[in-house]
Amino acid sequence: TFFAGDMSEETQEKYANMQCQSNQIFYAFFQLVSLLLNLCLCVDLIFTIYDPFSPAARRTKFYYAISGVGAFILVNVIVGMDSAENAGTPTPYDCISNTSPTQFATIQDSANLVLAMTLSLYIVVAIYSTVYSYRRLHRPGVSAPVRNLFVKKHFLYVVVFIVIWMIQQSNNYYYLFNPQQE
Repeated sequence: TFFAGDMSEETQEKYANMQCQSNQIFYAFFQLVSLLLNLCLCVDLIFTIYDPFSPAARRTKFYYAISGVGAFILVNVIVGMDSAENAGTPTPYDCISNTSPTQFATIQDSANLVLAMTLSLYIVVAIYSTVYSYRRLHRPGVSAPVRNLFVKKHFLYVVVFIVIWMIQQSNNYYYLFNPQQE
C-alpha cells in the first residue's frame, strides 16, 4: 500500500501542488463550458428567430460539441500560456506556501485573461441577440403579448447572467491589471 506518510516532504508538496493545479484546471474548464453554453444559447436565439421552422434539436448537439471542445481548447491555451510565462517559477498564487522554485505555479493569471476575453465575447453576443430579437419580434405578424413576454424573458436572462458574470469579470481585470506586490 501507498501512504502519504511514506513520502518525503518535498514529494508531498509536489503532489499537493499538482492536485491543486488539477482542481484549478477543472474549475476553469467548467466555467468555460458554462459560459460557452450560454453563448450558444444566445446564438441559437438568433438562428431560431431568423428561421423559426428549423428544428432546434439538430443544432443542440453542435452546441454541446462546440462548448466542450471550445472549453478544452481554451484550457489548453491557459495551461500553455502559463507554462511559457512562468516556466516553473512560483507566483503569489501558488497553491502551496513556501514552494521551491522548481515547482509549478498556478494557472490563475492565464485563466483570468482567457475568461475575461470569453466573457467579453459573451457580453457582445448577448447584447446583439437581445437587440436582434427585439427588432425582429416587434414587426407585424407576432402577437403583442407573446413577443413582449419573449423579449422580456430573454432580456432579463441576459441581464442577470451579465450582472452575475461581471463580478467575475471585475475580479479578473483587477488581478490582470493590478498585480500583487511581492
